[in-house]
Amino acid sequence: MKKLIFTFFLIIAFSSSTLLGQDGVATKGQEKETETPKFLIKPRYPENLAFVYKRSTDTKVTQVLSDSTKRTFQRIMDIYFTFYSPGKPVDGFTELRVSVDSLVYRYITGKDTIYYNSQDDEAVPPFKLQDFDANGLLLGKEFTFNYSSYWDVGKVSGARLEQLRIFINDPIDGIDDSLRRYFWNYRLSSSYLISFVDILKKYMPNKPLDTNEIRNIPFTIDIEETQFFDTAKVKLSAVEDNQYKLKGTMSNIKNARNKTRIPGFTVLVDIVHTEGNGEYTLLITPQGRVDGSFGKFTIEMLLKEKQELIYQKIEEQISYQLLNNYKI
Repeated sequence: MKKLIFTFFLIIAFSSSTLLGQDGVATKGQEKETETPKFLIKPRYPENLAFVYKRSTDTKVTQVLSDSTKRTFQRIMDIYFTFYSPGKPVDGFTELRVSVDSLVYRYITGKDTIYYNSQDDEAVPPFKLQDFDANGLLLGKEFTFNYSSYWDVGKVSGARLEQLRIFINDPIDGIDDSLRRYFWNYRLSSSYLISFVDILKKYMPNKPLDTNEIRNIPFTIDIEETQFFDTAKVKLSAVEDNQYKLKGTMSNIKNARNKTRIPGFTVLVDIVHTEGNGEYTLLITPQGRVDGSFGKFTIEMLLKEKQELIYQKIEEQISYQLLNNYKI
């Protein structure tokens, strides 16, 4: 009797395992689900290795005034800058020294175009043009900034930078014109310099990524002397041509300050309302070389100056391109 019961259970067990194999649960030789590969993405700035970048912007501003007057302004600008790390990271902080080397500037309003190339020794800088005075201000400037171990930008400093900041606001020898003093202070502020030089934009992950993961990253950028912010939805969009592409999209861009300077006005204006969207893609190799980035933004603003209401639309394309690197 015991032998019969044992044989019965053997038959039941054999039948169950056969059914399991037919259902695809544990059949030998069946392919397992393929796991999505993960990629560890991390920038590298070796000691005394210089990186030369071109920062290009193409900015178009359209204004409509209360009397329906419409006017447009366009600036196409390339700025070349170099930075390098003078030593190894200390307590997780990587120091980078920056020098702004040259620029090519083109400003178009109506039928007029102003062009300047700082590499042309015979060219005269158009300092009387307020737009150039502001946008060309960083030419020849040097400063230092730090990346933390999480690749956030920390301290921005520099002896010459500090001296210039003090000079601007000196009550006797400083800049008398209040609007000019405003945009000089703005362009030399730590927040603007960070926006100018930081290509990474906090995109660096703290763990390996796969192409399915979407991360919410606080994103800030300075456009037309206004700091904008949003939460970027960042995804590893592609792994090709020996590059990782980290693409972030923004759909609810807002302004950080309530006043700004705009073309055609000699005073600061109030920001009543802002709507905007954009995208920003970072390019980095598996070896940690930051090849550059590209982005585009569209921002619509309602502004006010006394009784004047101004509609302003900003369309900007921005890119960073690594041109060269060399040992110092």
